[in-house]
Amino acid sequence: MPIPRLKVNLSLFSGAPKRIGYKQKDYFNAYNIKVEHINKPKTIAGLAIERRENLFKPLMNTTPIDNHPKLFLTDSEKKEALSLLKKHDIDVQNDAVIMLSVLGSEENKTYPIPYLVDVINTIACQPKVKLLFNYMPKQLDEIQNIYNLCSEEAKSKIDLDIIGSNLRSFMGIMYYCKIIIGNDGGAVNIAKALNKPSFTIFSPWIQKESWSIFEDGNFHKAVHVNDYFPEIISTHSRKELKKNYQEYYKMLKPSVIKNELTNFLENHIK
Repeated sequence: MPIPRLKVNLSLFSGAPKRIGYKQKDYFNAYNIKVEHINKPKTIAGLAIERRENLFKPLMNTTPIDNHPKLFLTDSEKKEALSLLKKHDIDVQNDAVIMLSVLGSEENKTYPIPYLVDVINTIACQPKVKLLFNYMPKQLDEIQNIYNLCSEEAKSKIDLDIIGSNLRSFMGIMYYCKIIIGNDGGAVNIAKALNKPSFTIFSPWIQKESWSIFEDGNFHKAVHVNDYFPEIISTHSRKELKKNYQEYYKMLKPSVIKNELTNFLENHIK
């Protein structure tokens, strides 16, 4: 017979004068400052940030909180990235360098590859673009397969050899990119923290309202199958969406998001 697990809130025994937590999750009356666990964002910051920000507010009094993530690079990091791009004949002054987040952190967070290839080919039709793929060396075989499926025009504009050797070097490369397009993930958040325009494709089972931070529909644009088929997606649980993610991903065909993608490209590649 399995032993039932008992949830224990350690903050109850901490002795801290201020114990802040979500009201809906206070199972043992451990918090003396209870914060609402909101379900709808009030700003474009998104739920993921707003919920955490609300936990800090009781400590900040009236001091405003700058909730926009920011990353800063050293001069040497910028020079190193610029040197790498120049080595591969990329002129950051005249070429529109685009970072593509081609693989999600998991398979169920990755836009179907045939659809992704269609998107890459559409982007490659833009003049003076250079396309970089964000990936880890162990993913090279997958990346090579995606590359092989691309149009000849797209292949001529893709450089697979420009990847960061570590997280900081990736940030340096991203610093010189015009925009980032592709699957939701860490690369998109890094780009946003560097104040780069983003076009993000969300997995059907991920809540866009939580994780599409600072989406204003222009500088940061995100698409989700629920944007186009709410009458279908809203009737299914997150668990079901995750289990059958492939079925729901198929609904988000490139033709469905083409207008938004084209408008985004026209607005940010000039």
